[in-house]
Order: sequence, then C-alpha cells, then structure tokens
Amino acid sequence: MIKLISRSLAIALGLLLIAAAVPLYIFANSSPTEEKVVTDTGYVVFRIGDKDVVVKGPNVAKFAAELPKRPASVEGASVITMDAAPFIENSRTYVPVRYLANALGVADANVKWDESARLVTLAEPGFPTVEMTIGEKRVTSNGKATATDVAPVIRDARTMLPAKYVAEALGYTVEWDAQTKTVLANKGTRPSEEELQKVYAEFERLNKSGDTELSEQAQAYLNRFKNPPPIEQRAANMGLTVEEYEIWLDAKRKGKPVPPEIQAKIDERFHRIITEEWMKN
Repeated sequence: MIKLISRSLAIALGLLLIAAAVPLYIFANSSPTEEKVVTDTGYVVFRIGDKDVVVKGPNVAKFAAELPKRPASVEGASVITMDAAPFIENSRTYVPVRYLANALGVADANVKWDESARLVTLAEPGFPTVEMTIGEKRVTSNGKATATDVAPVIRDARTMLPAKYVAEALGYTVEWDAQTKTVLANKGTRPSEEELQKVYAEFERLNKSGDTELSEQAQAYLNRFKNPPPIEQRAANMGLTVEEYEIWLDAKRKGKPVPPEIQAKIDERFHRIITEEWMKN
C-alpha cells in the first residue's frame, strides 16, 4: 500500500514538473522578432497626389529621423511628409520604395537595391523577405513567387512599387477608396469608419487653400535638403554630436544598422519633439 502511494506521488510530482517546464521551454525559445510579427499592429493611409502620409502604430519610428513628422488630429497617429507623391498607373497605386517600406515596418537599412539586376529587396528581421524587379510582373515572398498585373517602375530617377502587392506580401490587408483616392494598409484590427473619416479630414485640412502652419513648416524643412545647413546644425537637430551624426550618416549610406546607442538618442529626440508639438496644440 505504501509503495502504491509512493508511486502515485512520484507520478504526480513528475507531471507537475513537466507542466512547469513546458511554458519555460516555450518562453526560452520564443524570439522578439516572432512576437513583433504578431503584435506589430497599426495602419498607413496614402492619398494619390499627396506628399503627406498618415501613419499610426510602431512603424512611425521606421521613417528617417530627419523627415518632417508631426502629430495628426487622429489620436496616436502621425503625419509624415514625403518628397514625392503616390500616383496611379494601370489602375494600381505606386509609392516611392523608401516611404512604402518604412510605412510597412521596414527600416532604410533593410531596403536593398541591386543595380545590375534592377532588384528591390525588403528584408526586415521578423518579416517575410519581399523582392520585386523593375519591369517584371511578379512579387516574391520568402522565395515564393506570385504573379502580379503590374510591375515596379522608375519615375524621375525614383523606384516606385505597387503598394498593394508589397503590403500584402508583408502581411497587410489593403483597401482602395475611390471616393477619397486613398489606400489603406493595416495589420490587426481595422480602424473604425469614424477614425478613417478623421484621417480623410486630416488630408483635407493639410491640403486646403492656405496651408496650415505645420504644413508650411514641413515644406520649409524639405526645402532645406536643397541647401543643407552646416553639419553641426544637422547633428544638433537630431540630438547627436557631429561624430555620432557622421556614424549615423555612414550607416545609412552603406545600408548598415545604426548603432543602438545612437538610434536611442535619435528616438529620444524625436519623441521629445512630438510631445512638445502635442503640448502646443
């Protein structure tokens, strides 16, 4: 009888240990990149002919720190000003590769261009690797090719990608609204109609006759790229020393990751500016 009880206790104890070990094993073998794919929610709205794009969610941080960013009237969203506007060709919306990639969660360092093959590769850790070739009607996601009805093009020395196919290859849901001439790409929960109406109103507010002060500031910022200020000022604008700025610039030019400590300073600067703008309004 005693042996039977001891054996039962041993079995019960063994089962408890196994049950305790399973979640520890899963936790130990789960990676941040896998969690990012699941939790990377938010949305982006492009409008045809408009250089402003509305982005909500973690992908705001993927845009280069020097780009004009400001809070949108939609809570938690930001307006980012591009230097080229989306256009329609063959019934598809085209967006400059850099801004499309950033809006969908791909950092500049993970956007690759092969000049000889005329191949664009988006290789953000934790996301499918997406490839498209200029003039070829297909998109490749993790090595699997899918036919498309349009191909990437080059316009005014800019590589333009069809937003729908790139977004879907990266796991987004894509919608076209003919009335507002906008493209919505979202992950996770779709924004409500009420929120989307606020986004559309934001575009109208920014582009009505007599632009707002923030729009003028953004345009002035873009104009500075033609005659950039001294390197000391550019570094200070990003919250960096000149040496740190040169390291950041070299990494961007070579498509390499920015050192974490420098990126942290840039992020801190960006969030401080956003907070100050919010406080003003």
